[in-house]
Amino acid sequence: MMKIELITKTQHMARTLLEIYDSANHLHGDDGAPGDEEHFYEIADTHDILFAMENNRPIAFLSTTSARKYIFISANYVHKDFQNKGIASQLMNELKTRNPGSVIWCKLLNYAPWAIKFYTKHGLSFIPQDSPLDSELGNPTKDEPWCALYATS
Repeated sequence: MMKIELITKTQHMARTLLEIYDSANHLHGDDGAPGDEEHFYEIADTHDILFAMENNRPIAFLSTTSARKYIFISANYVHKDFQNKGIASQLMNELKTRNPGSVIWCKLLNYAPWAIKFYTKHGLSFIPQDSPLDSELGNPTKDEPWCALYATS
């Protein structure tokens, strides 16, 4: 018997985000735990999301939130079948183009060197601890094991 299910836009988007996340995250070995579906419902409902598409299929996403001139990158993932092709870089460039003059920032785990390398390659620098920017953003540099990076677009 066929099952009919109503899927909201938020549910569909959350499932798409989760699929990309789980695919990308398994590349990092044992620390690649499956995503929490509720977390992606929240992102789908409350974040701005840029998608990279291939044949009308989402293959990557970059999610952000904003307050005043600050754009916070909450996630940037590329499906494993499309990694190392410059797609995450294209998403970053699009984010900068759409937000001229904004301060773009993110928090990264100190033990995620691939992520730190990616964002520094794209012009983000470490936020100095106890700096005015650190204070204005709520002191993200004090949250171990996290570091925070920023750039002005």
